[in-house]
Amino acid sequence: MNPVHEPGVGANEDMLVTMKADVDTRALLVDPDVKRSRVRLLVTIVLVGTLASIIWHYVSGFYLGHGYPRSTFLFIPSDHFNDWRNVYVYAQNFQRGEPWPFGYFPFGSLTIVTTTVLRASVGFILMIVLFLGVLALMLRRWVFDCEEHALTRAQGIAILVGLSYPVLFVLDRGNMEMLVFAFIAGFFYFTYVRERPWMAALCLAAAIAFKLYPATFLLLLLAERRFKPLVLTVIIAGGLTAISVGLLAVVGHCSVADVLQMDVSGKGGFMQGTVTGAALEHTHSLWDLVGLWKMLRQAGVTDWSTKLYAVAAAAIFLGLVVYAVFRETERWKLVLLATVP
Repeated sequence: MNPVHEPGVGANEDMLVTMKADVDTRALLVDPDVKRSRVRLLVTIVLVGTLASIIWHYVSGFYLGHGYPRSTFLFIPSDHFNDWRNVYVYAQNFQRGEPWPFGYFPFGSLTIVTTTVLRASVGFILMIVLFLGVLALMLRRWVFDCEEHALTRAQGIAILVGLSYPVLFVLDRGNMEMLVFAFIAGFFYFTYVRERPWMAALCLAAAIAFKLYPATFLLLLLAERRFKPLVLTVIIAGGLTAISVGLLAVVGHCSVADVLQMDVSGKGGFMQGTVTGAALEHTHSLWDLVGLWKMLRQAGVTDWSTKLYAVAAAAIFLGLVVYAVFRETERWKLVLLATVP
């Protein structure tokens, strides 16, 4: 007697096999051997480049007698960790009623105020542990997943975490961009791995409400027609900002108008320092080309040049938006177009 199959069982099994094949195809965005060779090249460049830079600056400082900035590729050595220490002190004084020139947007400033319930060193350590943990996990799951040997993976992760310039710089500064990085990592995880639209929106909204610039990732959601998380992100970011402004007014014993004024004035002060080239060697925008040219000519910054730059930057970004939304289809290129601006 022939076995009797339940109706639809064979079809369901075929469908499951097909779905699994589709998932595997989407996950395999690049040949493992190609990815492995590229990752190893990246690790080699970082290892050789950073060690060479360390040796060069060591010789410049201790044997040739040059001071800062030739003696280090980081910021002023005596000022390390002060991006954390300074804002921590500002937050403490703000709660006593002293004005605070906010460097971050309201949600970021409220986060700093919240950390003052802990000792400065405790909050600092927790932030670093979170940042390095997220970074190491990302590298293990998304970069070194192609490596078969555990020792090779561990070596690669250690080099990219411990010798990458952006990592060393943010740790040396003690900068709260580490939290923004963690939020953005959460956005990518819940967008492409776990696919939880509301969690992705929450993570990206927190990053935007912290320092606005991650709003460029809205381009990624728009280009991929992910309208639900796009709308949720905008709503949550606006809500976090409004709530933060209100709570800051309460803890700072001031009005909402005062909070908004401190926020605007703080941004203006930091922007002026960037525009005049006060930190030219450590910034990374197209303005540096203008700033370097003016610095070499010993010329001052004019209002028309900053306005022209703002218009040019907006035009460039608008061009990227149009290209990403109407022309580009490869995901890694869309991520690049949303990240670089």
